[in-house]
Amino acid sequence: MSRSVVNLDWASHVRRLCVLGLLSAACSDSGELVVVQGERIDVHHMPDFQLCGGTVDAYDRGIEFIAEQLGLDPDSFPHLTYTWLDDRTFRDGPFFPGPDVAGRAGGDEAKGVFPYMMHEVVHMLGNQEKVNASTFLTEGLATAFEEKIGDFEPIDPRPYLAARHGTSPSVNYEVAGTFVSYLLSRYGPERFWELNRELRHFSTEGRFYRRFEAVYGEDLDAVVDEFLSGECPEDASPIPLPVSCSAEELPRASDGTWTYARTLDCAEDGLVGGIGGDYEDSVMHMVTFEIDEPGPYDVRRIGDAGFELIVYRCGGCPWLNSATFLRGGEYEAGRYSVMILSWEIEGGSVGFTISPSAG
Repeated sequence: MSRSVVNLDWASHVRRLCVLGLLSAACSDSGELVVVQGERIDVHHMPDFQLCGGTVDAYDRGIEFIAEQLGLDPDSFPHLTYTWLDDRTFRDGPFFPGPDVAGRAGGDEAKGVFPYMMHEVVHMLGNQEKVNASTFLTEGLATAFEEKIGDFEPIDPRPYLAARHGTSPSVNYEVAGTFVSYLLSRYGPERFWELNRELRHFSTEGRFYRRFEAVYGEDLDAVVDEFLSGECPEDASPIPLPVSCSAEELPRASDGTWTYARTLDCAEDGLVGGIGGDYEDSVMHMVTFEIDEPGPYDVRRIGDAGFELIVYRCGGCPWLNSATFLRGGEYEAGRYSVMILSWEIEGGSVGFTISPSAG
């Protein structure tokens, strides 16, 4: 069983919304779950829920995008299943997940209380390699493919290497995710999978040290010290990247401006999220844009709905990147994703323009 912690502040709400929804389907009168089929994953949901029109596609795209970064073949995966439930139904059953848990995954099935939880999907991908034994690495991998919130904090991961759910200290998702991001970027996925296979659920900190040195050929303390320095080496690989970085790229107009605008209709393609359940309804759309020349850029919001614009750098050293509000200012060259988040599900419009600052 894997678990995703619910933390009802803005930061984790944004992270959960990097989680998506799926294609809408007619509800049956029988009370049975509605099944929406995708190419690589089916999404089941309660009959009184509505799922937005772009999320199964985003799920499918995310599975392929993440598998490629991890050196896995998505065509070798079984067809996956995610089930969106209300809070009471989710918590029924022999394994009560606790009040602070939003999702859980095992094998090729997962369930949760939000329309789409890519965190749980990553657990299912890890299950295909049969390496979900070390809680630190398991939760670190799933968190590594989420947009990171806040500036990099040099927090030592070593106290959490043997942590599990319910232990003291318990596994720290953010610390584990940041350190796993560092390992994937600096050393690639092959040694990460090998280290996972060398560990067990109850592996001690000492075993983690020994197996790490055997697999990576380096002393763990030295690697952690380099990680804590917060520096971005030139040879770092730009992985892991979240699913938002695989979204469609906005064309740049002849005047150097990017423009995006759309109306809100949960049933339309491209919108992810859903209506129903015990938590706040929301929709999201993801796009990307590419800056060739670094410098100052202006940002202007378009639309009459309530929404937020979140920007994330798709490159550089991923463990140092962070999601921020899209605002005018200095931007480095490279690719960026923008997540348009709205809690107004139907009606209204959202959008933005980005243009080089005058003068």
